[in-house]
Amino acid sequence: MKVSKKWQNLFFAVIVIGLLSVNTLLSVNSNIKFQPPVSGVWTITDQETINNENIIINGSIIIEDSGELSIIDSTVTFTVNETSNLDVNVAGTLIVDNSTLTVSNALYNFTITAVEGSTITITDSTVDFLMFSSEESDSTDESVVAIDNSYFNAYKQFDIEDSSIVSIIDSFFDVGESVVSVINPGTINLIGNTIEQKGFEVINANYATIESNLFNLIDETALYLDNCKYVNVTSNQFTNSLLGIYVEDTAANLTRNNFDTTEIGVELVTSHNSVLSENTFVSVIDTGIELDDSDYLILERNQFNQSNRALYAYKSTITFDDNILFDLQEGILMTLSDYSVISNNNLTNIVEFGIDISSTRNADVINNYFMNITSAALMESCRTGLIEGNNFYNVKEGISVISSREVELLANIVENTITGFYLEQTKDAVLTANGAINAVYGISLWSMNDVILASNGVFDSTYGISIWFSENVKLLGNQVNTSDIGIVARNSISLLIKNGDYSSLDYGLQILNCDDAIIFGNTFDSIVLDAIFLKESNDFKVYYNNFYTVGNYADIENCIGRFDFNLDNVTVVGNYFDGVSDVEVLIDQVVIGLLTVDIIDHAPLSRSYVVKPTIEFVSREIEVPDDTMEVTIDTQVFVPSGVDVSVFLDINLNDESEWNSLDISSSEEPIGSIGTINLYVGTISAQLYNFIVTYRIRIEFIDGLETIEVFSENNTYVVATSLVTPIIIYEPLVYTTIINDDDVETDVSTETFFDEYEYYIQVRILNRTDFEIIDGKRHVNLTWTVFDPADNSSESFSTFMLYNSTIDFYSYKFETFFDIGVAIDYFILAVDVNGTIHRTVHNYTIVIESVTGAGFDAITLLSIGGFLLLIQAIVVIRRRRRTEE
Repeated sequence: MKVSKKWQNLFFAVIVIGLLSVNTLLSVNSNIKFQPPVSGVWTITDQETINNENIIINGSIIIEDSGELSIIDSTVTFTVNETSNLDVNVAGTLIVDNSTLTVSNALYNFTITAVEGSTITITDSTVDFLMFSSEESDSTDESVVAIDNSYFNAYKQFDIEDSSIVSIIDSFFDVGESVVSVINPGTINLIGNTIEQKGFEVINANYATIESNLFNLIDETALYLDNCKYVNVTSNQFTNSLLGIYVEDTAANLTRNNFDTTEIGVELVTSHNSVLSENTFVSVIDTGIELDDSDYLILERNQFNQSNRALYAYKSTITFDDNILFDLQEGILMTLSDYSVISNNNLTNIVEFGIDISSTRNADVINNYFMNITSAALMESCRTGLIEGNNFYNVKEGISVISSREVELLANIVENTITGFYLEQTKDAVLTANGAINAVYGISLWSMNDVILASNGVFDSTYGISIWFSENVKLLGNQVNTSDIGIVARNSISLLIKNGDYSSLDYGLQILNCDDAIIFGNTFDSIVLDAIFLKESNDFKVYYNNFYTVGNYADIENCIGRFDFNLDNVTVVGNYFDGVSDVEVLIDQVVIGLLTVDIIDHAPLSRSYVVKPTIEFVSREIEVPDDTMEVTIDTQVFVPSGVDVSVFLDINLNDESEWNSLDISSSEEPIGSIGTINLYVGTISAQLYNFIVTYRIRIEFIDGLETIEVFSENNTYVVATSLVTPIIIYEPLVYTTIINDDDVETDVSTETFFDEYEYYIQVRILNRTDFEIIDGKRHVNLTWTVFDPADNSSESFSTFMLYNSTIDFYSYKFETFFDIGVAIDYFILAVDVNGTIHRTVHNYTIVIESVTGAGFDAITLLSIGGFLLLIQAIVVIRRRRRTEE
């Protein structure tokens, strides 16, 4: 009995202790609807809440379909091992609000796995030692990951995949071991976050907004974007990182971002149609923006300073406009980047080069400002480039063009420089209205071929224009004054110096070892020593020049040429020598060996030579215009000082006998501030398709009492059809019918015509508007005139053409035979429902020949386009013969 009592007391004590223990657990987890297991798997199929608690999870959590776990105002510690995780399955929901998720052992990371179709929301929380991953599923439910104002520390993996919506706002990602990766999201919003040590990548997103984030101390790529459709990256900070933004296969819009102390700011690879605007690059170690195989890019209003290089473009087509570059080692490096434009930029304080373009076609450098740069603008191995309207101040080298072709330098000014313009081994270059001021070498040409210098100016310099080892160089209307030497030419061939102004110089022209030089129409004034120095330059021709105050007309050594010119084998013209009225003027005596030759101007001019205006070039805005397009015609005209000109655009349509003239004088606009080249613009109105438009430029000016006209060459284009051309009449064809010995009839087209055949006209007409209908017929007419040389008579006809809806052609058959020598001239017109007449641009002619003169029938058949082949036997053709009268 005592023993039994003792056991009863012991049992009661155990029960009490057990109840006390249970009561303790319940007090800790009083707000949990169903208690998590002590260990193992907690499967959630309904709504579960941990609210205002501090608990330990010893096992795994699985949130099933329609299950929901909310962790609110709590601290949850996961006692993790390699198998512990938190899985959110399809249609499951995890909500973490104002809570901390951490681990009991920092050696392990706990894993959250989001299955496609689930929802995860983390707000105002801290998550330590996380591995976040995603899994695919067959669910069509929308996946959502929403993170707001949360802190993630020491995460090992953070992969969000296949979520419809990803929103990460105002959060901190710190000391991660891998990048935060978002793959295949429908929409991602990454706004106001701080990301350190590891970066962020977005792959295959439909829409991405990345705004106002701080990427700091990133050891690799801060922001990686790949194969996204619509991306806006705005107002982010990238500091102390290897690479700020990497973009591949993505049309990205990068605006107002700041890059400070990065190796590379932005790198774009095959990312066409991207826009980079108003970004700032400071202390960039390598390159601010690097482009690779990316076309149609716009880079505008960006700033680059205190960095190594602003831009490197490789195989990319860009518009680089209105950017500021200063305090750099290098400016813009561009190679194989065709059809790029660099315009309206400011480049200042650059140690090496401002712009370096190589192996590129159709590159334009327009209206930029360069100051304090070693080599300001360089084109090397380029084709069809334009450098226009740029200003250079205090640069060692202004513009350099090397090993290129078809490059134009237009209206650029270089001041305070060693070499203003340097061109080497380049063909078909044109320099117009450029200026060099206070230079050692104003314009320098080395080993050039087919180059034109027109209306350029060099002032306050040592050497105005230098030409070395070049061929076919034309200098037209250039000006050099207040310098040491106007032009120095050495070892060059086919040199033309025309219509220039050389004044206030020590020497005017120095021509050495340059055979066949022509010096024509120039003015020399205030020349201290020789106006012209010629040495070992045979066959020179000097005429129509004006010599005013000069120390010496010419010094000629060891070469022979002429100081006058025979214009037409009758008229000889020389030069004008101010204050000299002699019939002949002795220029110099040349000693060649034992021979002394007098160089004499045999026909000096009685009055100074007046330079004539010239048309420099004519260009058309649209190569092949259609019938909706106006066509703009530009022309540059050299207009000497004091000469008034009228400029006309002459237009001829379809080879008419008369020209129509449009006075375009009022469109005059000087090109640059140097020289006297003016730009004139005219417009040809839209014309009907297939019209042949021929145009030319005509200038008029008065020379004495005579009105002089100067014409450009004729240029022609044919108007193309457009998508809105109402009616298109295609080229008509002429057919005849042949019958073989099996009585099989065949229609064949022909371009030769004989007296023993009947013919019909067939034409295809495309109408995008309805035809006018007359007596139930479409208003499509054939009009023709028959010319008979036998009696010199003509008769005209007009009739409807018949429409065949099966083959979609119109046709008319001449129900008659024509005599030999008869010509049938015809055209086709169609009238639309608005009454507008459309006709073939040209008339077509059929001339009847004799069939007997063409040989036997098989040959005749082949000549008219027949398709029968003569193989080992003669095929007898029975043709439709004229009815015997």
